[in-house]
Amino acid sequence: MEYKYISQDTLGHLYLHDCIINRVEQVGSSLIFYFEWINVLKTHPFNKTGKSKITRKSLLVFDNASVIFCKYYDMVRAYAKGEKTDKKIYRVEEEADIVDVDLFEFCRNIEILDDKEENIDGEKTWYCLCTKDFQLKIKYSCSYVHFNGLEENAWFERDDS
Repeated sequence: MEYKYISQDTLGHLYLHDCIINRVEQVGSSLIFYFEWINVLKTHPFNKTGKSKITRKSLLVFDNASVIFCKYYDMVRAYAKGEKTDKKIYRVEEEADIVDVDLFEFCRNIEILDDKEENIDGEKTWYCLCTKDFQLKIKYSCSYVHFNGLEENAWFERDDS
C-alpha cells in the first residue's frame, strides 16, 4: 500500500489510546505495526486541519528495532484461588503469573490502552500497554508513521460545526 504521508520520529504527535494493532511484522531489522486507525494530533507537522484527526489503515515502523520485553499477565491461577475466598480486588503485578509471549502471535487485533515513548541518552524506547493484560517494550533507532487521509475528527475532538 502506498501512503500519502510518512513522518519520522513523530510518535509524540499521535494519540494511540483505543487504537487497534491488527498485526506486527518484522522486515529486516524493522518492526512494522499495522493499525486499523490512529489519531493524528493537531500538533503533527503534516496535520494542517487545526483539529486532531483519525487516519485509517496506518503503520508505525521502528527501524533497528529489538524487543526488550513482551509479556502477558496471566490471572487464571489468582482468580481460581480468589474464588475460594470470595476475593474482589486483585493486584495484577503481584498476583499474576508473568508469561513471556511471542510478539507476532500475541499482538493481533489488540487494543492499546496506553503507550509511552522515551529517549534516554540517545536510546529510544516505546512502551505499550494493551488489553488482555499484555505489555511490550521495544528499542529502536528511529520511527516512521505512515498514513493517508485525515477526513474525520478524532473521537476526543469537539465538532464545532
